[in-house]
Amino acid sequence: MCVGEAALYGDLVRHLRAVCAREAAERNFTTVEAETSRLDGLIRDWFFTPQGVDLGGHSPRDYIRAEQLTGRGPVVPLARLPDWLREEYEEMQRFGVALGEADVHVGYAPETTLLDDFDPDGAKALYEALCTCPICEIMNADDPLAEEDPPVEASSWLNAASAHPGFVPERFESNPQALAFVEQLYRLGAAAIEVDSWHSFTAPDALCVRLPADRRSAADLYTLWITEMVVRQGLDPLDYAGPGELVFAWPRLTAGVRPQTVDALP
Repeated sequence: MCVGEAALYGDLVRHLRAVCAREAAERNFTTVEAETSRLDGLIRDWFFTPQGVDLGGHSPRDYIRAEQLTGRGPVVPLARLPDWLREEYEEMQRFGVALGEADVHVGYAPETTLLDDFDPDGAKALYEALCTCPICEIMNADDPLAEEDPPVEASSWLNAASAHPGFVPERFESNPQALAFVEQLYRLGAAAIEVDSWHSFTAPDALCVRLPADRRSAADLYTLWITEMVVRQGLDPLDYAGPGELVFAWPRLTAGVRPQTVDALP
C-alpha cells in the first residue's frame, strides 16, 4: 500500500464518521458532538487494542508507529510467530546461521485492499500489470523439456533410509532431518517435491519443488528458497529456477565453501 492510499483511507474514515454522527444525532435526538465523541471512542479502541495472528499480538497503533519510526513492523516474540516461521528460524540457528538475538518483525500485507472490493476491474488490471515478477514468470513459464526419468517423490525416497545414504550430509545431519525440511516445504504449499541430481552423478543432491497455483503459497516458498540459496550460499537464483519449480541445492556446502550468515529472516 502506498502512502497516498493509506492517507486517503484515513480521510475516508473521517468522512464516514462525520456522516454517521449527523445521522445518529438525528435518529437518537442527541448532538453531532456527542455522536462524534462516541464514534471517536470506537476508532480509538480499535487503534489501541491488540490484534491476533496478522499483527503478532500488537495493536494497529503499535504497528503503524513502528513502521513510521523504523520502516518495518514491531518485534514479534518467537512464541508468537506462526509455526512454520518459528520452525524455520530455529532450524537456521541449529545449522549455524548466526541469528543470535536478532529480532523478528511482523509484516502485514493483505492480498486485497478496500479499494479492490469496490473496484474489481481496476484490481484485475493492476494484477495483470504487476504480474511480471520473478515468481510469476517462474510459475507461468512453459517447460521445453520432457522428463527423461520418472520423478522420485522426496518423502518416499528419504523414508527408505536403509536403502539410501545420507541426503546432502553437509546440510542435513540425517535423512529424518532432511525429511523434516521436506515436510516444511509441503506445509508451505509445495505441490510436489522430488529428489534430483544437480551436482553429483552418484546420488541425489537437490530438491525440485513444484510451485502451487496459489500465489501467496508460492511466494512463501520463494522467500524460503531465496533465504536458502541466495542468503545462505550466495548463489545466483536464476540458475536454480525452472518452469513452475524451484530447485533447492547445496553446491557451496558440498564444495566446502562456508555459507553466509544472516541477521534475521526476510
